[in-house]
Amino acid sequence: VTFGLRYDFKMMTVNTSNNWSQNTSSYNQSASGSLIFQPKAGFVDFNNEYSIDRAEIKLIPFLDVNNNGKMDTDEQIVLDLNIKFPRGKKHLTKDGSTIFSGLEPYVENNIELNADNLGNIAWHIQNKNISVILNPNQLRTVYVPVVVVGEIGGFVYKKENETLSFLNGIKVSIFDLSHHLVATVLSEQDGYFSYLGLKNGNYTAEVDAKQLAGLHFTASPKMIPFEIKNGSNGTLIDNFEFVLTKN
Repeated sequence: VTFGLRYDFKMMTVNTSNNWSQNTSSYNQSASGSLIFQPKAGFVDFNNEYSIDRAEIKLIPFLDVNNNGKMDTDEQIVLDLNIKFPRGKKHLTKDGSTIFSGLEPYVENNIELNADNLGNIAWHIQNKNISVILNPNQLRTVYVPVVVVGEIGGFVYKKENETLSFLNGIKVSIFDLSHHLVATVLSEQDGYFSYLGLKNGNYTAEVDAKQLAGLHFTASPKMIPFEIKNGSNGTLIDNFEFVLTKN
């Protein structure tokens, strides 16, 4: 007769078994589990799963205020980043980073990131999909820069008989200091236009020249220079006004 019990604890698995035969009996006990210790990452984990030859990854989202792609000493970790990754075991650390353990090595891991829950519309993630291949028995650290962007906005008017009225469907282009096109937006039904996504720097806003020529309009002013200084909370400049008159 054999009788056994198995206990699955969070830190280990314990097995006990008893065997009785005609004149003998035996009793066995065993415990299994794993310890993951990564001192450089400040990560220690006891678990009841087999971790030898498995891999780990640590994601550190940070506020990249100066847009250099590196985490500087004065830049903070960003909390509440939405990470979609169905593999491994997820650990939330005290410093705000996220670790996934028990991953299969030598295979491609695709991680999806979403900044919608960060609570600041000026915080954006440029690379929302990360693909990494991990080595066994190693923890890989991946820094995730969250960039700060600025927003501009204003109105487009049509001037006729000294009367101003809103003008929709007008293209407003944004150029950088080298006059490279950054973005183009359309004015809405109430004449309002806006664009969110500008990094630190100097820019100009201009009504599209080809559209002006086709509509036989002249814009005043021809361009509006402005500077974006985002800091950690972004910049909002929404006082632009373009007045269009017939040639």
